[in-house]
Amino acid sequence: MKLKTLSTVKITPKLLLNLIQLPFKKVEKPCIYCPGICISVCPTFINTGNLSLSPLGYSRYEDLGRNNCLKCWRCVSECPLSYPLPESYASEVKLTLEVLKKRETVLLSARNLDEKYSYGLSELLGTGLILINGLVERYDEGRPVNPSSLKRILRALKNYRKVYTISPESHHTLSVPLLIENLSGFSIRLNYNGPIHIPCLLLNREEKIIQALISIGVRPTKIIRDQCLKMEEPDGLSLCPRASMRNVKTIFDEILASLSY
Repeated sequence: MKLKTLSTVKITPKLLLNLIQLPFKKVEKPCIYCPGICISVCPTFINTGNLSLSPLGYSRYEDLGRNNCLKCWRCVSECPLSYPLPESYASEVKLTLEVLKKRETVLLSARNLDEKYSYGLSELLGTGLILINGLVERYDEGRPVNPSSLKRILRALKNYRKVYTISPESHHTLSVPLLIENLSGFSIRLNYNGPIHIPCLLLNREEKIIQALISIGVRPTKIIRDQCLKMEEPDGLSLCPRASMRNVKTIFDEILASLSY
């Protein structure tokens, strides 16, 4: 447990006992029984200091969660039980797949999330292109993925030798390898020296991502971890395609420029 969390939540023997027992209790929302171990990483709580605008409030009042939770999944990474609170606000969404261009190596694009970049990257890298529908609903509306549709997608992706994605959402849901961790395999070199923004969904990949970027010429001067694109514009080159919607430059702008040169 992080020191930052300990400063927010008072840990008592009774609390620890309750947390230990939670996996053995049949409860719909285990976070209701927790005093808020995750709130110190919740962007809306950090910004407002309002407990109602934190996982404590969102777990108890669905309307608050539906309308105010950023669905960034940071609370899930801190939760001892990894309870997926961000996908508890609405009904299931079914994922569907469209094969736009066949190749042995394909780039997986998430509709309404990364198309601005994925189409151009697929063309310049000579990869196939597959479009996934439904991910934006999961991460913007808090809709869990229909298990059967997820299995069909994963089964279909096994037909390709290599599949990469530029979308943190695709990586998070489907465990598809990130293109930014495999750029050296495409002989890409970048000349960037400055701050790098790591999106919420990729924080657990930070070390590997930074090592991969350094290997192709990127020189990070600062790593920005605590700014959520859904709330603010980070002062750095973002690794998330969503950043372009907020007029923030992304690493994919740099890649496209290097390939087009």
